[in-house]
Amino acid sequence: MAKILGDQTVIKQWERILTDINHLKGEVETARTTGILKINFENVDKADQELGELILNNPTKAFGNLDYALRDEEIEDVHIDLVGLTPINQRNIVDLRTKHLGELSSIEGIVVQVTSVNPRLMAGAFQCQKCGAIIKIEQQTTNTNSIRIPTECYEEQSGCGRITSFVLVANLSTYADFQKILITNPYYEAHRRELEVHCYKEHCNKILPGETITINGQYCVNVQDKKLTQDTYFFTYGFESPQSKNLEFTEDEKKQADKLAQSPELWKNLLKSFAPSIYGNLILKESLLLQQFGGVWYDLPDGTTKRGSIHILFVGDPGTVKSTLMQASCRIAPIFTKASGRGATVAGITAGAVRDPLSEGWMLQAGALVRANSGTCYLDEFDKLPKEVQGCLHTPMEQGVVEQSKMGSVNQTLSARTSILASMNPKEGRFDGYTKNIDQVDLDPALLSRVDLTFAIEDKPNKDEDKKIVDHIHKSVNVGTSDEERLTADFLRKYVHSAQQVKPIISDDIHHLIVEWFIDSRGIDDFHINYRHYEAIRRLTEAGAKARLSRDATADDVNRAIRLFKHSLDTLGVEDIDAISIGITKQQKYILRAVESILPATWQDILRAGFNEDAIKELISKGYLNESKDEKVFLAREK
Repeated sequence: MAKILGDQTVIKQWERILTDINHLKGEVETARTTGILKINFENVDKADQELGELILNNPTKAFGNLDYALRDEEIEDVHIDLVGLTPINQRNIVDLRTKHLGELSSIEGIVVQVTSVNPRLMAGAFQCQKCGAIIKIEQQTTNTNSIRIPTECYEEQSGCGRITSFVLVANLSTYADFQKILITNPYYEAHRRELEVHCYKEHCNKILPGETITINGQYCVNVQDKKLTQDTYFFTYGFESPQSKNLEFTEDEKKQADKLAQSPELWKNLLKSFAPSIYGNLILKESLLLQQFGGVWYDLPDGTTKRGSIHILFVGDPGTVKSTLMQASCRIAPIFTKASGRGATVAGITAGAVRDPLSEGWMLQAGALVRANSGTCYLDEFDKLPKEVQGCLHTPMEQGVVEQSKMGSVNQTLSARTSILASMNPKEGRFDGYTKNIDQVDLDPALLSRVDLTFAIEDKPNKDEDKKIVDHIHKSVNVGTSDEERLTADFLRKYVHSAQQVKPIISDDIHHLIVEWFIDSRGIDDFHINYRHYEAIRRLTEAGAKARLSRDATADDVNRAIRLFKHSLDTLGVEDIDAISIGITKQQKYILRAVESILPATWQDILRAGFNEDAIKELISKGYLNESKDEKVFLAREK
């Protein structure tokens, strides 16, 4: 920041604080070797409220005079790391206004972009081309590429006093590490705003795209000549873990949440309050609530991870409840992003590296999955995702990371511990009622196998049900007609946030119930349950415990998980789970091997061997076999 004239009163206040507060005495000694002075605002404010007020209202003056006080301790060029500000002066990004300029604020946001770290000129040393004198000029810390040069060879710096030309002398100039980040406010809020944040020295390379962070700093004007309307930026003094007031319970809400969690009517109340405008569909609602609560992420000693995020896919006819349920889930999600498969790119969904127009270095940009880290990403038209994007989803869906590399300049592994709620239409636009639903899901089997719950949603005429649905719609649009007492979306979002902090434990007895189901299911002919399905049941079980804000999973949690899993298979018409895992059933694999053994063959050869004509046509439609147009010869097709 800019140099200021010393204020002896403030300097004396700092000198007293630096020697009186034990916390600061130790930090000052540490600063002698590290160059970093960590200041806890709460401690300073308790020791000297007047100085605390100055830090909040004019941090430039407060910390500028701290530099003078530290010089008496023979410490120079110290970097301030300010903590302990939250929730004092905590402000929402969208609420920052002109009146907050120059003040100290604490803001919370999701990191969207991060530039590379580059040296920034802080004080330029310019050599006069006439007399050779070195003139020092402090540089602006605003977002500009323009260097401030001397207007003359200043006599007060031993110059000749003439107007002349100058050359920058790099080895006599002062530089500091500099990095820009771009943050946005949480997605559940009504208004969107992005804010550029400037980081210097030790605050560089502290955070990555997708992280949610609280930043303590100063709201500043980005001075630009010849512009009436000035841009703004945020100058960083310190980072802290996020403590969003918008997601914390009030005292009354905390009592209500504890009472709800212990109530035998918990799930009845949750289901009644979640998407109340949608009639029925209780199993889908139950699944979406479990997805929000999520399972537990495990970081194992060998470096591997076991994911806790729950992925759900809706495959439905047009006009069903897919979109409405997704919107309802958005309203209670603490963190979320939205994206569409149509026109999606790898960078837009995962992450990308783009050129920074100012520094000309690389800028790491978070995609939808990274922005929704620790939250939910809603992907519409999932089947329209380009093949290259589908290929990039495998790692983040299973391991919760996105690896980004750009020409050797950018090499980062970003956290993307994100649950995916995706929706799509069947292959022909709607279910035909003749073919099994699973065969009408046009999606890469490797990608589909990473989804915990896949539901086929059909639009089947039913007079009784249709009348109930339209009556429910009519009732829901007439505001005030419902006499049911429901939980608000705001309360549910806070409840979900609170539940996500719980890490349930599955005891040996409860684990035995999961193992018993797993072993029994693997023993069923033509129904190949695998270890991914075991882990899905485990995640859903942990989510059920989180719904009760409990650390202990119960048999009810296991039974709920198995019930939802079985229902998802029933909606798809799955009799052999290989149809999900690899795209064809065990019986079709047997037919494929047998047919390939007699290839090339005519239709007569195939039928004479006793193979079912419909089964062969299905393998052709899936691309496992080809049919020659001229001689009707079947040829194996590489998959």
